[in-house]
Amino acid sequence: MRGRLKDRIDAENLAKAVERGEEFLEKDKKVEISFDGTAIVVTKTISYAITEEFVEENEEKLKKLNILK
Repeated sequence: MRGRLKDRIDAENLAKAVERGEEFLEKDKKVEISFDGTAIVVTKTISYAITEEFVEENEEKLKKLNILK
């Protein structure tokens, strides 16, 4: 391990990249459908657990996007 993850990952840049539509390996996707009484609501969630495995799988892209320090 090359230091603690929270010291090596720029979480703000990671959030901005995800907002722009960047996708990374090691993701969890979930789609929920609900009815709020007046409309059907479809919610799509993509989650990333930032682990050493995540960093290894996405290292080049994280460096390119200035997320990995």
